[in-house]
Amino acid sequence: MNFKFIGFCTLVTAGIYLLLRSSPILEFSPTALLVITLIGASTAFFGATVGLVSNDLKRIIAMSTISQLGYFQLLFVIIIMFIFYIEIKK
Repeated sequence: MNFKFIGFCTLVTAGIYLLLRSSPILEFSPTALLVITLIGASTAFFGATVGLVSNDLKRIIAMSTISQLGYFQLLFVIIIMFIFYIEIKK
C-alpha cells in the first residue's frame, strides 16, 4: 500500500472536516464564503480538465478525486448559504 496516498486521504478528510466544524464562523463572513467558492470551483474545473486530457489511469483517478473535492467545497458553501437564508427568513 502506498503510504503517501493514505496520508493524502487523511489530510483531505481533515480539511473537509475543518470546513464543516468552522461553518458557524463562516456564516458571518461572506468574503470567506466567496473565497471558498472560488477555490472549490477552480479546483473542480482544474481536476476535471486535467483528468480529461490524461492518458495514465492513476492520474485520471487522482484528478477525478481532486475534482470531487472541489465539488464538496461548492456544496458546502451552497448548504451554508441555504441555512443562512432560512435563518434570515424566520
